[in-house]
Amino acid sequence: MTSLTETYAEITLATMNWCGAGDYSWRDELWDFVENIKKTLPLFARILIKLSRWVSVNTNIPKDRSEYDRQVDAILNDPSTEKYFLGMTYKYHADALTYPVTQYEKIVTPFLVVTGVQDSCIESSDAFVQKAQAAGANITYMRITNMDHYIRRRPEIVIQSFKWLERQQNVIN
Repeated sequence: MTSLTETYAEITLATMNWCGAGDYSWRDELWDFVENIKKTLPLFARILIKLSRWVSVNTNIPKDRSEYDRQVDAILNDPSTEKYFLGMTYKYHADALTYPVTQYEKIVTPFLVVTGVQDSCIESSDAFVQKAQAAGANITYMRITNMDHYIRRRPEIVIQSFKWLERQQNVIN
């Protein structure tokens, strides 16, 4: 989303980014997600992850950062559309892992960032907003209490976002 805003600024009215405007690399954001998953899993699943150190149990959730990094490296070496990691294809992850770094100075149109405080990417979103504002970008940040990554569970936030977009259109007209 952000790269489209950077590349097509002359034809972009405004940008809305729900639960995904992050400054961290995909490798680091996904690791934060994995760590967050581990905290929210039921007790039996957390026990399975710990057991997998001694017993062969496939939880598909890396036990630690080194196992995670090996998995990510394997994804980059084989960006298959047939293999999956955490519900997404290797190809999806490989594309995200090689995505260019945000060029904040190229964000020249209004930009809305909506992130839930309980989302694993909240720190990355905070960093994105801070760096974008430091570069002079017109950022509106909706940091939503009691929301995680699933904005679809918060229709009132979606409505507020579209009202923000309407205001941007009214400024131009």
